[in-house]
Amino acid sequence: MNKPLNTWRNKGLTVTAWSNKDYIAFTVQKRYRDKATQEWKETKTLFIDDIRNLEVLCQEANKWNHEYYNKLDTPEGKNQFGKPSESIKVEMKPPSKQNETISPLDDDDELPF
Repeated sequence: MNKPLNTWRNKGLTVTAWSNKDYIAFTVQKRYRDKATQEWKETKTLFIDDIRNLEVLCQEANKWNHEYYNKLDTPEGKNQFGKPSESIKVEMKPPSKQNETISPLDDDDELPF
């Protein structure tokens, strides 16, 4: 198993940088301790404070990535930041029925409380 190149942590969130010869890939993980069993678990559910913390972690990871590639004397390192980035498009699903609300908690994931 490869070792991560770098890891950033904040309040249960972890962003990890991995290398695969050509590019750097990042993974995001959120862990919490189950109050009933005291076991550590993972979740896909993020609350607004998690999003804010994740934003900070991603900014740090992006800064590190830029510095890391600038240190590489390779075509990948020199061209990594010359590529245009595509903007992310987010689609909001409208309610299927009038007066129906969409819950952000409609996921099969276990909530950490």
